[in-house]
Amino acid sequence: MNRLSFALTAAAPLALATWRPVSAQAVTLKTGASPTDAYAEPLYFAPSGVAAKAGITLDVTLFSSSTATAAGCASGALDVGVADPIAIANGVVHGIPFRILALCSVYTGVTTSYVCVARSSSISSAKDLNGATLGTVTVSSSGAYVAVRTWLASNGADLSTIKFVEMPYAAMAAAIERGTIAAASIAEPFISQLPPDVKIFANPNEALGRYAISVWFATAPWIANNTALARRLTATIYDVARWSNDHQSETGAALVAATHLDLDRVRQMHRATFVTTPETQPIEVLLAAAVRSGVLSRPVGLPELMATL
Repeated sequence: MNRLSFALTAAAPLALATWRPVSAQAVTLKTGASPTDAYAEPLYFAPSGVAAKAGITLDVTLFSSSTATAAGCASGALDVGVADPIAIANGVVHGIPFRILALCSVYTGVTTSYVCVARSSSISSAKDLNGATLGTVTVSSSGAYVAVRTWLASNGADLSTIKFVEMPYAAMAAAIERGTIAAASIAEPFISQLPPDVKIFANPNEALGRYAISVWFATAPWIANNTALARRLTATIYDVARWSNDHQSETGAALVAATHLDLDRVRQMHRATFVTTPETQPIEVLLAAAVRSGVLSRPVGLPELMATL
């Protein structure tokens, strides 16, 4: 992460800050996100020009995980954030009043993550991963992890025999090459730059269909004290999403400026699709799968998760 460091755990939920209303005039919002395209819509507010017309400026801090972004909002260091819906739902399960303002990105068939294996591997089906070790960026608050578990189960693998280990995306391909792990769930920008000895094996996202990858969120107290601003922000989110979907060259340049990725690498990436109108079904799809796979300890309904604006 760039400037702030937080931890959000089930054992030690953070106390919420005391919130003060934000002016209804031009505002700057402290915003958390992650340095990958599917979570990077906040970076596209400024180049879009749309946000300036709405009087909204985002001061964006990039975090290495959705749980860190969530912790920043819970502590009051951030006003709003973009995170994995599972991280937000897990916070609600443990008593933190997060509320989703809007969908950010969704899986639409063009995926930004795959299960990868060694090119020389004899693995040809999900069942061949029984007894194997798989790399994943997290085993607690990740829609990608839910998708992998759902894909394995629906294709006959025995999840009780598979060991999942956490590691950063940047380390996964090398771990596959060394034989430390048999496979990994790897996301962009690393998918488009796989080494020759590692190959794409499967798209686990198809097991879920159209599901929410990331969402915009805040805390219920912040929304209650800034309801008009939350409405204005949500409308702007959808406007920026429309612009972003149609201006991938400009969003790519913004992503490069913030993350220092190579521009040619970004141009080769599978890019995210941002949601342009209010909808909740992709969130419900992911949450239901998370409960089935044991990633969520209980169902989290939309009434306790969605902001009322």
